[in-house]
Amino acid sequence: MNKADFIYGIARIRSKELSILKKSDIDSLITANSYSDAERILADKGWRLPSSADTADICEIHLGDVWNFIKEFTPDEKFFYSLVIENDFANLKAAIKAVFSSLNPAEYMTRPYVCDPEIILKAVREHSFDILPEYLSSCAAGAYSAVTELESGQKAEIIIDKSCAQQRAFFAQKSGNDFMIKIAALKSMVENIKVARRCALTGKSRTFALESMILQTGFPAEEIISAVYKGERISEIVSAAGFADLADAADGEFSALDSLCDKLIINSAGEYKHDIDGADAVAAYYILKQAECKTVRMILAAKKAGVPNDIIAERAGDYNV
Repeated sequence: MNKADFIYGIARIRSKELSILKKSDIDSLITANSYSDAERILADKGWRLPSSADTADICEIHLGDVWNFIKEFTPDEKFFYSLVIENDFANLKAAIKAVFSSLNPAEYMTRPYVCDPEIILKAVREHSFDILPEYLSSCAAGAYSAVTELESGQKAEIIIDKSCAQQRAFFAQKSGNDFMIKIAALKSMVENIKVARRCALTGKSRTFALESMILQTGFPAEEIISAVYKGERISEIVSAAGFADLADAADGEFSALDSLCDKLIINSAGEYKHDIDGADAVAAYYILKQAECKTVRMILAAKKAGVPNDIIAERAGDYNV
């Protein structure tokens, strides 16, 4: 697709951007007297409240509405699959866990998605993985076999996580959009860093670690593993691979690494949203809405748990969407 394909959509997004929650709106949510009062604030901002029969929370419903809005004006929705494809793999995990337990799968499915969760659940229940989209079918079959034949939930998760990262990168590359390619690469590098360090900390073999990592062009998986298992820092390796912004956090706490990754993506979205004639503004809008929903979900969960307002404000941090 070319830039002209998005001119109409960007015009619509410009009007929608005005509804993104501001810092003052977040402050109002934090100081709301109750969970229901916070929901009412969101409803006044145009967010749809869950029905009594809906298992999705208000944030999932809202982000699903955002995805449907984008699909309305996008000539080919596959162009933006890299932004939402992770939820399909999360839903595959939920389906496998539900089939082998007493869990209600509907309570663990995530939206927005590309593949209907009911189809994923049907595929797992009936072992009919050919009904799934190509990007999901072999992964689902492999994860199911890991559980049923190897009795290894851990192996199943590794298969799903690797396939998720590979498909995210595939759809980003296929789009040709630099912003989405950058997001996919950044997330994969963070995942690789955590996998290597976690495997070393838990005594897994180097072979196991390498098999668990995302092997993509430009990702120095073997170098990272070698350094980690020797107890050496990996910041220079990460920087040399083109991820200098992650270098300082590469050897630190995982939570700090995840937070930095989120911050870098949001900052990039803030820059790309000003694009006036391309897909960057569309992708940036979705990323910013995703970040908005993440903050709102945290606040609502804290409200429901009775967490004091000052603690919620501290957890919300410097909201800058």
